[in-house]
Amino acid sequence: MKYHPEPIDTSGITLPEELSEILEVLSENMHEIWAKARIEDGWSHGPRRSDKQLHSQLLVPYEDLPESEKKYDRAIVENLLKTLFKLGFDIVGKDPGKNSHGA
Repeated sequence: MKYHPEPIDTSGITLPEELSEILEVLSENMHEIWAKARIEDGWSHGPRRSDKQLHSQLLVPYEDLPESEKKYDRAIVENLLKTLFKLGFDIVGKDPGKNSHGA
């Protein structure tokens, strides 16, 4: 079987400037989710990636990641946000009266 990926075309979507802060917050959270899963699977920080030793040089706080890795996380989150817009969803700001978890 030959696989032909067909992602939703978001090339015509431009994210509003006011989403730049949330894009960074979501990118950092994406890294945190990835890192937590790796640590739970027995991975630890090492000088370079080793699948055999379960080491990754990327098991560091987001702010310590190389810019290339941050760009990777941002690109995924940006694509997700653009896909939501393409599918007709709106993103609205949080209610100042609510805490950060919406409770």
